[in-house]
Amino acid sequence: MDKTNFHTHSLYCDGKAPLEAFVRTALNHHFSVLGFSSHAPVPFSNGFAVAEDQLPVYCREVRALQEKYAEQIQIFLGLEADYIPGVTRSFSALRESCGLDYIIGSVHLVVNPDKKGLWFIDGPRVSTYDNGLKMLFDNDIRAAVGAYYAQIQQMIRAGEFEIIGHLDKIVMHNKHRFFSTDAPWYFTLMTETLEQIKQQNLIVEVNPRGRYKGRCSNLFPEEKWLPVLREMKIPVMLNSDAHHPDDLIKEYDYSLAAIRAAGFSHLHIYDGADFIEQEIS
Repeated sequence: MDKTNFHTHSLYCDGKAPLEAFVRTALNHHFSVLGFSSHAPVPFSNGFAVAEDQLPVYCREVRALQEKYAEQIQIFLGLEADYIPGVTRSFSALRESCGLDYIIGSVHLVVNPDKKGLWFIDGPRVSTYDNGLKMLFDNDIRAAVGAYYAQIQQMIRAGEFEIIGHLDKIVMHNKHRFFSTDAPWYFTLMTETLEQIKQQNLIVEVNPRGRYKGRCSNLFPEEKWLPVLREMKIPVMLNSDAHHPDDLIKEYDYSLAAIRAAGFSHLHIYDGADFIEQEIS
């Protein structure tokens, strides 16, 4: 089975290499499809998103690579768009302005409506997670995790995207300290979110970045949820969330084995016109 990846970050955002370096590595590892998904611009100072004035440059370069390598690999133009209610622009506006092939919808920054500021749940530092939990949610982990999934659900209802990015990334820096993913209240939040995903016919990516970066031992979503996705007939795709060309292949075999063990026989991929099933071989 040819490999595919739709979650790729480059020097245009917080990635560590130019776009073409990812293409060359993808070819070396027999990828048939590579989708680029820079972090969409956000209206505040940051170190992770593509700059507003660089967005059209990014789009043009992806399209140029698409043409240059057309005989060797399918290349697609996407964005990973943060959903921050009242802050970020609509996904439909991004799609129209950039002519995107697809959008990954993600939440990295969590809003507490009663306080100013954003809780950054990602990145390499556990202290950032802990400090945000204290400052914005007074260490009330149930309120904080509830706010995260409420924001995910609001994003799902708003629509205009195809792929849910690293669905349960909220667990990455928890490290079994503040809550258990086996707790009934957490199970309820996840199942409610999955039901909305199913209703909107979205694709859930299986993302190994936390695992290969050594920030957690699990995939996103956690392996125990994959059989639930299968039972609910929610489609999945395997995305590396690559920030360096070498990331494209990291934990690929492990992730594919976990998907297969959950009972999936197909992955979803984009073929240039629509999202279709690709048999796992």
